[in-house]
Amino acid sequence: MTMPVMTLPVRYRSLAPIAILAALHAVPAAAQRIDDARVAPGAAVRVALTNGESQTGQYAAQSPTHLHLNRECGEGCLRADSIAWNDVRRVDAKLTLRHSGGRALIFGLAGAAIGTVVTLGAMELYRSSSACDGDLCGLGFVLALPVAAGTGALIGIHHGWTEEVSYWAPVWPPSATR
Repeated sequence: MTMPVMTLPVRYRSLAPIAILAALHAVPAAAQRIDDARVAPGAAVRVALTNGESQTGQYAAQSPTHLHLNRECGEGCLRADSIAWNDVRRVDAKLTLRHSGGRALIFGLAGAAIGTVVTLGAMELYRSSSACDGDLCGLGFVLALPVAAGTGALIGIHHGWTEEVSYWAPVWPPSATR
């Protein structure tokens, strides 16, 4: 069985060499673009170069041949810098997580537990000392227990809500982002 051969109409045959050259001259892998939805201009990026060095700066733009960064050159000074895609091994963007309800809950529970443990420890130290006499020894600590746990919880919730967590996430090459 023979395979059918695709033939171009006579008027398009002069374009065939151009189409073949265009297909053979595919865009090199290094010219792939960073997804603009993941990195906005001004975002902090870390670029790992093929020679093993690493550079950080603010993402400015990109072209098919270069990655453009703004790098610090002193206090309040930014210098435009371009890095050829062929020299880039990896690009990471700095991501910051803010205002996490789950983190606030975990820190609040930890704060309440710390307040409770500290109050119970102080109560035990007081009861074992010679200053304790009578059946109501340590009653003030028992009454202070909810206050200490509540204060610890409020401090923990505040800390968990206001804390920012930053980390570097890969954004290029596309295989590193999956």
